Amino acid sequence: MPARTRRRYTEEFKRAAVRLVCESAHPVAQVARDLGISDNVWYRWTAQHRQAAAHGTTRAAQRAEAEALTRVKRELARVTQERDFLQRAAAFFARESPCDTARSRRPTVAFPSGSCAGRSRYRLQAITPGRIGPRAAVQCTTASCSRKSE
Repeated sequence: MPARTRRRYTEEFKRAAVRLVCESAHPVAQVARDLGISDNVWYRWTAQHRQAAAHGTTRAAQRAEAEALTRVKRELARVTQERDFLQRAAAFFARESPCDTARSRRPTVAFPSGSCAGRSRYRLQAITPGRIGPRAAVQCTTASCSRKSE
């Protein structure tokens, strides 16, 4: 089945079709059939012309306003996205470096032998600052680790 192409009508043709039905005594179906358009198309054109007349503009002016509004909304979305990105970037770079935080002054605890030994991706954190040695509380942040705390 061949693809149907959408026919485009000029504003002048649309105005003439609406005026023809309004000024004549012929039914919409007959005039639409004579013009080669469907009834629904004629009713849509009529509604659009009535709406334009109620606002005191033309359909072309309404279309131009709608396109401008769409363009402004698209620009607003782009600028909002840029602003959010810049806020996240500023927050990322505003954080203190790891050397300046209190956490870095905590004693470092080496991995004990066992289930976490040799796994460099797991962080151990000394819970009691200033204590180094066997009595320092250690917490492993892995989900599968058996050494949650000592």
